Amino acid sequence: MGFSGGIWVGWEDFIHIKIIQNHPQFTFLRVDNHIPNKSFLISFVYGSPDRSKRKLLWKGLQSMAPNNTIPWLIMGDFNAILSPADKKSPTSIGKRCDLFGNFVDSCDLQDLGFKGPPFTWQRGETLVRLDRALVNDAWMNTFPQSLVHHLTRIKSDHRLLLLTIEPDLNIPNGRPFRFLAGWTQHKEFNNFVKDKWEFKGNMYDSLYNFTDSGCVWFFGETEAKANERSR
Repeated sequence: MGFSGGIWVGWEDFIHIKIIQNHPQFTFLRVDNHIPNKSFLISFVYGSPDRSKRKLLWKGLQSMAPNNTIPWLIMGDFNAILSPADKKSPTSIGKRCDLFGNFVDSCDLQDLGFKGPPFTWQRGETLVRLDRALVNDAWMNTFPQSLVHHLTRIKSDHRLLLLTIEPDLNIPNGRPFRFLAGWTQHKEFNNFVKDKWEFKGNMYDSLYNFTDSGCVWFFGETEAKANERSR
């Protein structure tokens, strides 16, 4: 598209890449032979700033969604947010993009989180987290030490995103805990968080302890134990 758009993907010669689809807002590819006898999928995204055009992004990605036995990573600039906390502005309030949220829920995806400053885009005093990485359960089972870093901005109003696989991270194996937004509507949710959340310098241990308590509170002790055995 000349100087006005497009996604570039580069890779080393020893990495075997198969481009599955080139869409105006994402590139969908498969990586072969990087892991013995196993392939995985990556979608690099640039969501259109035009909300009506961005609807095609969610439909396009959802049509390409694999079954949950194939690792899938979706990473890039979505130009949309999942939570009011993703935006900080003196003039406007962040609003969750329902189409984005519905896509994440329907494909059973989870946000990988990040390390670094909380917002990836800035214009004046407005800061927004537009860039992120989403994965399915199969990705977490294959690459449980995945970590996203928010790097500095270089000649852009966006921060660079770097995904690494950290072999020394103390992350529990098995099925990841899923948080449902509806739990925040429970009248005792705020008190539960105040009572159970405790940070002692290690985010992964803190999250693990908190989600253990959450399983008991949300599901009851019997199901929580079953969930623990499956991890």
